[in-house]
Amino acid sequence: MLRILQNNLTLAQDKIFYNDEPFTGLSYEFNDDGVLHQLSIIEDGIKTGVSNDIINPDSTVPRVHFDALVDIEDAEFYDKNKAKKHDSDNEEEIYTFQEKIFNGYAFQFNPEGILIDESYFHYGCIDTPCRKWYDSGIMMESDLNEETLEWHPNGQLKNRKIFVSDKGTLFRINFDQTGKLRFLKLTDFYEFDVHELDSFVFNKELRLSGNAMNDQVLNIICSNSSLSNVSFLGISRSDISGSKIVSIINDNIAVLELTANKRMESSIVDQITEKFPNCKVHYDDEKYLNL
Repeated sequence: MLRILQNNLTLAQDKIFYNDEPFTGLSYEFNDDGVLHQLSIIEDGIKTGVSNDIINPDSTVPRVHFDALVDIEDAEFYDKNKAKKHDSDNEEEIYTFQEKIFNGYAFQFNPEGILIDESYFHYGCIDTPCRKWYDSGIMMESDLNEETLEWHPNGQLKNRKIFVSDKGTLFRINFDQTGKLRFLKLTDFYEFDVHELDSFVFNKELRLSGNAMNDQVLNIICSNSSLSNVSFLGISRSDISGSKIVSIINDNIAVLELTANKRMESSIVDQITEKFPNCKVHYDDEKYLNL
């Protein structure tokens, strides 16, 4: 859905147009101070309602057009003789709004009036939560609370990550532009129904990781998905056994990378290379090459 600055829309014959076509999407209207006044829903050139499709809609912090913000070094009230904007360790831009350090949300649009960024500013510096869009209007990234989502330019989900500051990455799944799975991390701290992966197809390069990645999970994700297209298989920091690895790989896998898997011993390398002589096995940074 396109999200357009109202100034880039035109009204003709009681209809709202964008690039000479009846507009469907969201229209952002700001007042003279640059504060968001209204977010309108428009369908086929007709305004049909008001939207609350903004980050944290219940928050009362200011929401402004990015162009209404002023770099603190350009602000008239900022005394360059008494303070410094940057030190040797901090190169972040600091922005103000109405002569105060800005805390709130800012919307940034490209030259065609398409929304490309909605971000929170904390003490004048860009922060999270945030959302970003490609120039096409397709969502690029959504970083809200503990979940980050990314999309490819064609709209296909690229990456989903659950991150908690005191525990790190709890879950991550990554797809290529065609929707093929290329990375999956599972941990004990995040509950995920692996049966959701039943219909997935693997990318030619596949990486699996996490302490909740075990023999049972690997069996489930391989039962309905074929490894026949996989030429590189990486397994790291998992609870997968060496015997399970031997049972699922095939002659098409040219490179097997095994890193810090607690249930795999180095003897598994000899078993794999004996059964699959054309497979290059990298085991905990040691390279076993069977020529």
